[in-house]
Amino acid sequence: AGAGPPARRAAADAQRRQVEEEAARRAAAAPLLQAATRGAAARALAAAARQTEAEQRGALLRAAHGLLIARWLAARREAWLAPRRAARLECQRLARGFLGRRRAERARLRANTPLALVRLQSALRRALLVARAARLFREGHARRTLQTHSRRRAGARCAGRRRASVALLQRASRGACGRAAACERRRAVLRLQRAVLGVRARSLRPVELSEACDSLFTAVYQDDEDATSRLLAHHPNLLLVRQNVGGQRAGLAHAAAAGGATRVAPSLYLQMYRAARAARPAAWGSDKEELVGAGADPVGELRNALAHCVTLRDADGRTPLHYAARAGQLTFVQWGVGLLTLRPAGELGAADLFDVGPNAGEEALAADEANLRCGVLPVSMPGGGALSRKILVLGQTSLKVYAPPARGLLAAGAGGPT
Repeated sequence: AGAGPPARRAAADAQRRQVEEEAARRAAAAPLLQAATRGAAARALAAAARQTEAEQRGALLRAAHGLLIARWLAARREAWLAPRRAARLECQRLARGFLGRRRAERARLRANTPLALVRLQSALRRALLVARAARLFREGHARRTLQTHSRRRAGARCAGRRRASVALLQRASRGACGRAAACERRRAVLRLQRAVLGVRARSLRPVELSEACDSLFTAVYQDDEDATSRLLAHHPNLLLVRQNVGGQRAGLAHAAAAGGATRVAPSLYLQMYRAARAARPAAWGSDKEELVGAGADPVGELRNALAHCVTLRDADGRTPLHYAARAGQLTFVQWGVGLLTLRPAGELGAADLFDVGPNAGEEALAADEANLRCGVLPVSMPGGGALSRKILVLGQTSLKVYAPPARGLLAAGAGGPT
């Protein structure tokens, strides 16, 4: 008894939530149902307009045909009626002559016949006519009576067949209408179900994408290759997404650098590089500066991808190398800087050695280094002294310093290592 009011309140709250959910579902399905109804009405109006247009075209076509027939008859009527008029006149003349001769013969016969005989013939003729009229009257009466009885029997049979047909038609109509109504109800239920499922899917998709984005950034930060490849296979459109955590708007390249993900970074940067090129092909023209031209060299492509990714900046203008340095990821910084600064020795020439002369170039190339970098920089030597411009040649295991040759000795190739 003490738990009664809370239980009733809980039941009332549950019932209220159920009513609100039902109202929300109906409100979500109402626009779709209205759109379907408007589409059906528009299709019915279009069909009626097409039927009216077809009927008008048919009427115009029949009028045109009637006009053609009238013109044809007007052109040929006189030629068709002229011989028939002549034949009719000829028949009339012949008939008048024949009837005149018959009347003359009857007049001559009557003049030559005695009066008593003429009266007897007239009486016999009238008697025969009356007898024939009476016979025809009796036959007509019998025929009308038979027709009346026949019509009554036929009417009764027709009425019986009509009543049976009406009952059968009513039963069939009720069955067809019921089936049509049931089909329409099923179609309406299916449309409502599809609409509700579509609304539910659209409402759940942002949540799923947000969860996938958080999981992907976490996997990249933790250097988890399996989780990263699985998430990118399901959501490849998240490669260029930026996560606005703390207003930084950092991408996956920043997350990999902050976590020191040296295992995930090569494949991830290659995929980001290819996705960026596919998303904006016009921005990657022939005049775009790259470390190595596009080709079949995987190391060159990875170098290009890294050169692209290290230029990505967050809201504060920080690159992935800033994130790695700030997080103390020395291995990642060494990997990125080393890959960006490597150049094969076969790509060096006299121009790459800053025209220090053939002796200096041969001496630098004869060091048998795998990779070389060179440049003219201000250097302070260990012995002391002010800064002076020197030629530095950096290899994998050594650093050589050359004195720049004088202007007059540049052609002779003077200048040796210091």
